[in-house]
Amino acid sequence: DVPVLFVAFDVLALGPRDLRGLPRRARKALLARLLPASGVLRSLAWLEGDGRPLFTFVRQHRLEGVVVKDL
Repeated sequence: DVPVLFVAFDVLALGPRDLRGLPRRARKALLARLLPASGVLRSLAWLEGDGRPLFTFVRQHRLEGVVVKDL
């Protein structure tokens, strides 16, 4: 068995509705409500502010990476 996990970063559409015009915060909140907290489909946890401490932690623990986006 190869464990697979799909992590969603954003939701751009819901059915026929185009969500790209919504603010990123609103789309992320919607995505968090749509996907369960655990399982093979997950919403990516996110934070706002200075990401440098998180980046340092990821490097020190040799984790896979960090995704950075402007709001």
